[in-house]
Amino acid sequence: MNVRRERITSLEIENISHNFGGEDHLFKDISYSIPLGKIIVLEGGLGSGKSLLLRVVAGLFDTTKGNVIYNKKRLRDLSFEESVPMRLSTSICFENGGLLMNKTLSENIKLPLLYHSQWR
Repeated sequence: MNVRRERITSLEIENISHNFGGEDHLFKDISYSIPLGKIIVLEGGLGSGKSLLLRVVAGLFDTTKGNVIYNKKRLRDLSFEESVPMRLSTSICFENGGLLMNKTLSENIKLPLLYHSQWR
């Protein structure tokens, strides 16, 4: 199956919160319209939720509350199949871990596209 990537024209997070079953929230009621084509720095201490927030925005992890909105569509309203074109247009590269050590950075970034037969 050859699925085409979807161009992302808008990306927002709306009142997202997350906790791991307790009362303390890792983050609470975050709303932000993410500017496309810009570099954004996400800073915080160890365990403050930076990586989790990125995983939530990429659609890899669901939140306790709130919505991630791609192109005016709430991610949680989409089926897995409906979200594939958006996921093919999204990538995250962490500074430590998560990369295949026998690949270059470029090869690591291309890997999901190669897997989905989207790289030309």
